[in-house]
Amino acid sequence: IQVQLDGDEYGIDQNGGKFPIDVFRFTKVRELRAAFEFAYQYPPSNQYLFVNGCLAHDDSTMKDLNVGPNSLFILFVLSYPRTFNRTVT
Repeated sequence: IQVQLDGDEYGIDQNGGKFPIDVFRFTKVRELRAAFEFAYQYPPSNQYLFVNGCLAHDDSTMKDLNVGPNSLFILFVLSYPRTFNRTVT
């Protein structure tokens, strides 16, 4: 998949804020959050992953989200956690 970075503050600036990441069909969104926390020290509570304009739920798998090889995720990294209500499962 491709991940596009956005947010109020972040320190990643490679390829214009877009980078590839390998996932499996049964990779869960929460596992992606953990990977971003490990690699970039962004707490999961400050990460918001959007797919097709909807917030992706932590328990959703890539299969649940109909993610393909060239799918684009938008990762918002915010300084302060916020609450979003529109989610996809």
